[in-house]
Amino acid sequence: MNRLRGLKIEQELLIKELRLVQEHIERLDTEIIDIVRNCREGQILLSMPPIGVVQAATIIATIGNIANFEKASELKCYFGWAPRRDQTGISFDRTKLTRRGFVP
Repeated sequence: MNRLRGLKIEQELLIKELRLVQEHIERLDTEIIDIVRNCREGQILLSMPPIGVVQAATIIATIGNIANFEKASELKCYFGWAPRRDQTGISFDRTKLTRRGFVP
């Protein structure tokens, strides 16, 4: 009987703790949405249809501030979005993204 009572108390405490964690997550989500929507970088990122609040927040957290990059090509490089063109003669044979990025 005492074991059952102890398990019931533990269950109640775990449920309370879960609810508290859920409240914290909701508050953090609200703060993140507010920050992303009100900062310059967030507004730029959110203007691109495939990027949502979570992706924008992740990018902002990764780069810190857009001013950390002097040129757009440096930012592209940082994320590995820089194109690499294979050229023979005067025509481009193919273009693909490099794995590490490239600054021309």
